[in-house]
Amino acid sequence: MPNETTLTVQVKTLSKDLRLAFMQSDIAVLSSSQLLNSLNIYGLTYSTSSTHKGNSCAMIFPADPIPAQIIYIVQFPQTNEIYIAVCHHKKATIVSDLYAQYCALHARLWDPEITAVEVV
Repeated sequence: MPNETTLTVQVKTLSKDLRLAFMQSDIAVLSSSQLLNSLNIYGLTYSTSSTHKGNSCAMIFPADPIPAQIIYIVQFPQTNEIYIAVCHHKKATIVSDLYAQYCALHARLWDPEITAVEVV
């Protein structure tokens, strides 16, 4: 996959929430890592929420689409692997979602509250 990374920051240890997310995904955390501020894939730029709120929004498709916010972009220089860690938005607790009638668009209201960090 062609990609370009920009504005890397060398990190010795990952944050607790990110280490936990890697453990829950059964991904071994290597000794050194880089946190990237943005990632360019096929001309599309993805950024962490701390860098650019608008470019940190993504739809995740585990089954049904779920809106998420990119919190971390991690690269392990030893393997050149890149992982994206996100927080999903929770489903809105409402009686009637006006967007539910547009099934083809997969549109619905979501709660602004987000979940814990997850590696995708």
